[in-house]
Amino acid sequence: MTPRSSAETQAALALAAANATLLLLPHNPTKGKSAADNISRATGNFDVTVIILDLSELSSVRTAAAAVLETSGLAYVHLAAGPSHAKGHVQRELAYDLIRRRRLRGGGSNVAPAL
Repeated sequence: MTPRSSAETQAALALAAANATLLLLPHNPTKGKSAADNISRATGNFDVTVIILDLSELSSVRTAAAAVLETSGLAYVHLAAGPSHAKGHVQRELAYDLIRRRRLRGGGSNVAPAL
């Protein structure tokens, strides 16, 4: 998420203030870096990572998903992007790709497409 609305900004600030690790996934690197800097400055939490994500390019989605998995140590990623941000086929392809990767690493298929 890259905070764009006041609700997103408030959520990001509240999470950062609670010492959460934040992963921002902006389309625009400059705006993402600025958002991360503002969150860190406002909360004192510098555990804010920016991972560039272009939802119109499946290769960018895959790269970002891999970076999220690597950075966070999470076992899976659930993509929840509305139709205005990504076509359904991108969501399905990403989910299926992550399922395949998880299975290759010996894990279960706990990734479901957000349709």
